[in-house]
Amino acid sequence: MLIRRIRDQAVRHNWFGVAIDVAIVIVGVFLGLQANNWNAARAERAEAREYRSEIVSDLRANEADIIARSAFYGQVRAHALAALQALEDPHSQLGESFLVDAYLAADTNRRPLVRSAYD
Repeated sequence: MLIRRIRDQAVRHNWFGVAIDVAIVIVGVFLGLQANNWNAARAERAEAREYRSEIVSDLRANEADIIARSAFYGQVRAHALAALQALEDPHSQLGESFLVDAYLAADTNRRPLVRSAYD
């Protein structure tokens, strides 16, 4: 319909009417593209907020895990020092407590940190 109207006005040499119709089409396309860009930017900001929230959650989980690992390795260190003390003391008998300390001194905690939001 709009194309027919533009064609009719061009045939009648009504260039002002053609210019108005073309301007309306251009403005309509521009507004449509602008609305699409605004919507894309809004969706991108919402996605960024969601990723930020996930990253903060992962960092808090990693912080708690590192605190627990620190306590765990503090216990491992204490057992290692006790086993070393028993080995260095020439008068001690290497009994059950030495075996427990030596076994627990070799313990590790190999869980990976949470990084799902990064990946």
